Amino acid sequence: MSVQEGGAEEIAEAGVAVLDLGPPGAAGPLDFEGLAAVLRGVDLVVTNDGPVAHLAGALGVPTWVALPVGPEWIWAGDAEETPWYPSLRLFRQRRADDWDDAFRLMETELKVRLAAGHAERIGPPALGLEPDPGAAE
Repeated sequence: MSVQEGGAEEIAEAGVAVLDLGPPGAAGPLDFEGLAAVLRGVDLVVTNDGPVAHLAGALGVPTWVALPVGPEWIWAGDAEETPWYPSLRLFRQRRADDWDDAFRLMETELKVRLAAGHAERIGPPALGLEPDPGAAE
C-alpha cells in the first residue's frame, strides 16, 4: 500500500492500493499525531526533504529521502546517512533537475532488499534491521 499526499490517482492507476492523505500542504485528515501513527505502520517511507522526513526520522522509521543538489545544512556533505536520524538513508541528486540517478539507485536498492527477504523493515544497511519474526508472511 502507498500512503500518498497528492498524486494518489496516478499511483492507483498503476494498481497499487493508496491511502490518500489529501492534497499536499492541505490540513488533511491527519494531524502530526495521526501521521506519526501511519508512519509507524509502514515498512518504508520514501519522501523528499520535508516534515515527513523529519517526523519519520524522529520516530526511527526506515526512510529514504530524495535530496536535491545543494540541500539544507542538515543534509550537508555526501554521506548516505545522517547522525541526526539513523533510520534515514539519503539519495542525492548528482545534477540539478535530474532525479534519474537517485531514483534508479532507490529502485535497485529496493529490489535487492526485497529479494533478500527484508520486505518487513527496509532500513539503512548500518542499522542491521531484520524482519520481525512475529510479522505475518
